[in-house]
Amino acid sequence: MTAAVNAVSEVSQHQVEAPSRLHGTAYWAVLVLGLTGLLMSINQTFTLRVLGFDPIGNSFLYYLIGVYLASAFFIYPATKGAVSAAPWYD
Repeated sequence: MTAAVNAVSEVSQHQVEAPSRLHGTAYWAVLVLGLTGLLMSINQTFTLRVLGFDPIGNSFLYYLIGVYLASAFFIYPATKGAVSAAPWYD
C-alpha cells in the first residue's frame, strides 16, 4: 500500500503544468464570452428580459452555441505549434 502511495507522489511531483496559452486579449475575450453565456442563461431561465433580450424558443440555444463555440477557438489550438500562445487567426 505504501509503495503505491509513494509511486503516486513521485508521479505527481514530476508532473509539470503546461503554461496557459491565454494571455492578454485572448484571456479577456474568453472571460467576457463565458460571462455573456452565463448572463444569457440566467436571463432566459428567470425570464428577466434584460435589455429586451427575449429569444424565441430554441433560438436561445443557438446563441449559446455561438458564444461558447467562439471561446473554444481561443482555448484549443488549431495546430501543435500554437500551444504556448493564441495566434492572430484565433
